[in-house]
Amino acid sequence: MLFRSLLSVATAYNPFPQGAKLNWPECVGMNADDAVSVIRSECTDCSVVVLDEDSPVTMDLRIDRVRVFADGNNVVVVAPRRG
Repeated sequence: MLFRSLLSVATAYNPFPQGAKLNWPECVGMNADDAVSVIRSECTDCSVVVLDEDSPVTMDLRIDRVRVFADGNNVVVVAPRRG
């Protein structure tokens, strides 16, 4: 019973602000600089960084960070998301 209670609490935990936008799938295929502008206009408290699509990244969770992965032509290849 205790395990079930702990599991339900752990799975219900959401560190992101209520109603906050969490990802930007509409940015896939856009120029990375344009995508950054869109994200910053919709998430004023986010730190937005552009990275090469093959860049290694840390696995820590930061609710104020959005990573934009772009290819060699500066085109977004993965939907940017918070974290």
